[in-house]
Amino acid sequence: MKDRIAPLLDEAGRERTRQWLENWARVGPLLDEERWTRVAALTDQDAWNEAQDLLATCAHPDFTGDAGEGLQLQQAVLARWRKTGR
Repeated sequence: MKDRIAPLLDEAGRERTRQWLENWARVGPLLDEERWTRVAALTDQDAWNEAQDLLATCAHPDFTGDAGEGLQLQQAVLARWRKTGR
């Protein structure tokens, strides 16, 4: 896999990727800890509401087709959710 990807990156791209991986190795565990701290603090009702919100963004029977239409619609829903919080 490395041999197939490496030629696609120039030297600057490889350096940016290396920096990103080093940064993720440092902050990834911190973000994981933060996420689990927040999950542990959820009440049952909060957890239910979060689950319903998540499922509402994914479960749309009108997302049809096999040419990516459903994925495009889902991405639009998620983008709207990021902007509005709903």
